[in-house]
Amino acid sequence: TTPAPTLAAPPPKGAYFAAPFSGGKYRGFVAVDTLTPSGTGAALPAADKAVVARVAAAVSAALKAGAVARDTDRMAFKDASLAKFDSAEATAARAAAYAAAKAGTASKDVA
Repeated sequence: TTPAPTLAAPPPKGAYFAAPFSGGKYRGFVAVDTLTPSGTGAALPAADKAVVARVAAAVSAALKAGAVARDTDRMAFKDASLAKFDSAEATAARAAAYAAAKAGTASKDVA
């Protein structure tokens, strides 16, 4: 008969917590743990979980703001290129769309 397999190290003990973030085309998790052998193995206090959640929310806000800024810059370049060939009405409509996008109230798919 063969002997039972033995573990090289004891199984980890402790806790972990992860909070999701997303913004633009990026998504992920901010995580913290107390798993052994590198951690304390203790439970995570609610205050630590709240910090992780606030960090994830801040990362989401920063990523979304960056996406809006990039889209707004792209729109401005496109508008400058098209303005050479447009009527006054089309130019005014694009200026309004640009202002709405900069304020964060419009999608990047405006004309």
